[in-house]
Amino acid sequence: MVSSFKSITRGNIEIIFSNRHGGCSAAPYNSLNLGSHVGDDRGDVIRNRELLYKQISETKTVRSPGEWVFLNQTHKNNVLSIGENFSIDNEDPPEADASVTQIRNLPLVCMTADCGPLVIFSQNALGVVHASWRTVTDEIIESTLEELKYVDPKGEFKAILGPCIHPGNYEFDQDFLEELSSKLGSHVKSQTEQGKPAFDLVGAINHKLTEQGVILENADIDTYSSKNYFSYRRDGVTGRQAVIAWLK
Repeated sequence: MVSSFKSITRGNIEIIFSNRHGGCSAAPYNSLNLGSHVGDDRGDVIRNRELLYKQISETKTVRSPGEWVFLNQTHKNNVLSIGENFSIDNEDPPEADASVTQIRNLPLVCMTADCGPLVIFSQNALGVVHASWRTVTDEIIESTLEELKYVDPKGEFKAILGPCIHPGNYEFDQDFLEELSSKLGSHVKSQTEQGKPAFDLVGAINHKLTEQGVILENADIDTYSSKNYFSYRRDGVTGRQAVIAWLK
């Protein structure tokens, strides 16, 4: 059986980065599409989530997908802080591009198809972030860390970035790139493999975290280059992989 995910454990933090293999969706969502908002058959999406859960649960103790916290991601600086009274509704998920919790065994999810699936954690608090050029520019990393430090004031925070698009395949308009550079710094300017202007999303995420004193561990997988992952920039209409993370 082809594995549908990469697993990372850091202390009492469990992190799953899914790929596109092992599902039931037809092209162009083939095959393990986890996103219900991209035009795929909803029944297939639910089945895909169950198939991924089945694989994960062979080696890890994790709640079923109906108890995972999905988000309605809109590329804005909205951070959802999840307490004991939070009610999960994955038919109408809350609008946010990051979520934070201290609750044990509660899987947090964000979906991507080139944007950065970012996990920020201490041993007592966890956050997942949909890190796109928009949300990073809008300071979602800073906002997420602020929420995390509120719930775990003495926490030592670390971060892990999963598969996302790399600058060699992320061409940007030169004028727009200069505009982003004026806001974020020159480190976001790069070049594609063809020598055209490019945005360095990984560099932008790393710089933001470094400014906050957080060390980033990078999976170093380019979604555009690897056919094992969905890539919106490469394919247009496509599925979504996800990061699923929880505190044990």
